[in-house]
Amino acid sequence: GRGLVDGVSGNARFSFPGSLSSTPDGTLYVADLGNGRVRKITPEGTASTLASGFGSDFRIAAGLDGTVFVERQQGTFGRSVSTISPAGAVSNFFNSSASNGVIAVDAAGRLLLAVNNSVVRVNSNGTTSTLASGFISASGFTALSGIVADSTGTVFVATSEGVQAIDPQGRVRVVVNLAQALGAGYAGRGKVPGTLALDPAGNLYLADDNTILQITPAGQVRTLVGALGNTNIELGKLPGAVTRVNGLTWTAGSLYASVNNAVTRIGPLP
Repeated sequence: GRGLVDGVSGNARFSFPGSLSSTPDGTLYVADLGNGRVRKITPEGTASTLASGFGSDFRIAAGLDGTVFVERQQGTFGRSVSTISPAGAVSNFFNSSASNGVIAVDAAGRLLLAVNNSVVRVNSNGTTSTLASGFISASGFTALSGIVADSTGTVFVATSEGVQAIDPQGRVRVVVNLAQALGAGYAGRGKVPGTLALDPAGNLYLADDNTILQITPAGQVRTLVGALGNTNIELGKLPGAVTRVNGLTWTAGSLYASVNNAVTRIGPLP
């Protein structure tokens, strides 16, 4: 059910939750778009409001120390990044009218942004460096929908064709081309490619509107959660069913997804 209620587990309520992020201890952060708030869920399952007043167009990424970055609409055409301290204090950090609303934090706690057709790293002092550029779809539009980084400094990017990786030297390679990997199964999919998550074993998780794909380090692809055309939410044995998957994150041994007005835990995975 849609709403705004802080509380324990199923008593909590969200309104169109979007991006998810997490810290290694299992704490989750939710972009609660319908309520304009960043919500926090403890490892025990208690939801609370960390900060509010962000409108309905924003994404989040949590740093290692519990600082949360918020990329949001600012004015008519501008976009900005704010930080939220663990105590809930909001401060302006970085302005970029060209940001695409795709955000992540690398293993060193540095902010990663999609800016036009590039992936940009923002250092703690606000200076920037471009990791790679040229991510343009066949139709000419910038096509970046998700970013996630591993512990070695490799950055994975969801593009219009699938997933690409940027190594620490700035070299770009294709991890998977979804049309090639799925063949006929690619036709009729929802919003693939979408948001990304990564587990410690190197498996990537890529969401569209109502399925979650798993991509192994070898580039093998399978539908882990959901089924095309099924827009229900069915808990229990995988693959189950999900809808409006707008956020993914991996922490404390489980995959988490924001779905229609809820946050779900998926695990253990087969």
